[in-house]
Amino acid sequence: MFIISTQTVRDISRYSAISTEKELLLLPGTVLIVESILCQGELTIVQLTEKIEPELSILPQPSPQPKPNPEVKPEPINVICGRCKTILYANLDKYYIGPPSQGHLSSELFTNQDPIQTAIYSTDKIATKLNCKKNCHKGLWLIDAGTGYINRKGYNYALACGPGYVEYYVQRIRIAQINHK
Repeated sequence: MFIISTQTVRDISRYSAISTEKELLLLPGTVLIVESILCQGELTIVQLTEKIEPELSILPQPSPQPKPNPEVKPEPINVICGRCKTILYANLDKYYIGPPSQGHLSSELFTNQDPIQTAIYSTDKIATKLNCKKNCHKGLWLIDAGTGYINRKGYNYALACGPGYVEYYVQRIRIAQINHK
């Protein structure tokens, strides 16, 4: 029997042929250190701990979160579903836009502000995978609120940005002056 302490294991139970089993998968290149071995009759228990060494890892390492510059205030943006155009955030003014962690995205948006609650749909029971209210991206999710799959860089929410996913634009206020005669 193996007892493994790890940080990078992935839950693949939903793909299991036996629905009652919880199956976990260690990622390729995982380095394990033997902490102890206990033999009791026919049972041998091996305790292992994952050793994370950036220089040995084949996984991309998270980049340090940039320190916000208090003198630079981002312009408020509206964030919408790229398919149905549902507004997920209106006038979002506290956010960070970073490089994508996945090849099919153009960028990722991070924020601590909650999305518009009437505009979202949770695709899981614990509300960590959020979609637009029309659930346009069945099987995927637009807003990650703590699944463990996405590095949220210390923020509460990570949004997948790109054509057909989440789009954002600056909402400029236009003032029109009408002169009556």
